[in-house]
Amino acid sequence: MRGITSAVAFAAVAAAVVTGPNAFAQEEITPEFGIAPNVLQRGQHFEVQIEKDDCAKGGRVVSTGFRGPLPAGDLHGIAVDEPGRYTAQLFCADHAYAGSAGFEVLAAPPDPRT
Repeated sequence: MRGITSAVAFAAVAAAVVTGPNAFAQEEITPEFGIAPNVLQRGQHFEVQIEKDDCAKGGRVVSTGFRGPLPAGDLHGIAVDEPGRYTAQLFCADHAYAGSAGFEVLAAPPDPRT
């Protein structure tokens, strides 16, 4: 019985050495990004800020809160005129999952006295 256990352990170690750490599936990451600023006035320009190198091969950002579609690779846009809370999605060429970020479009400028 001891010989069988040793043979199984040896086979497992040998398989790990031969295949290496890349043989196991790596967890797919969800790209992280934000809209800056994340509270906008109607028609205000904004910037998409992608965290780290999450979209190294490029991507596109879409939202109903954008005045128009952002061309692929463009990280600047204009907010819609309709106030509300919106969600943007980032689709990267090198990831299976899309990231999402929330932002708000205000009806009027915030009152500086509050």
